[in-house]
Amino acid sequence: MSIFNKSDCTPVAVIPAVKAGDRVQAPWVGSFYNCTVKSVNKELGRVVVKFDDMPDDYYIPYGDGTKGLDIK
Repeated sequence: MSIFNKSDCTPVAVIPAVKAGDRVQAPWVGSFYNCTVKSVNKELGRVVVKFDDMPDDYYIPYGDGTKGLDIK
């Protein structure tokens, strides 16, 4: 756990406006990584993503992913 100044933080939408094919950032073991949205299931509130360096698809809940973080 860490404490950060509010000015150093970026808010993440609770219900992201994403669709299949969008490039987003999602958390994996405590850090955000780039990934591609494979599908969105609004009824279940989850997004299927494929992380750039991982072979499998992963389910993430709404609010865990975001667009626009500068991850290299």
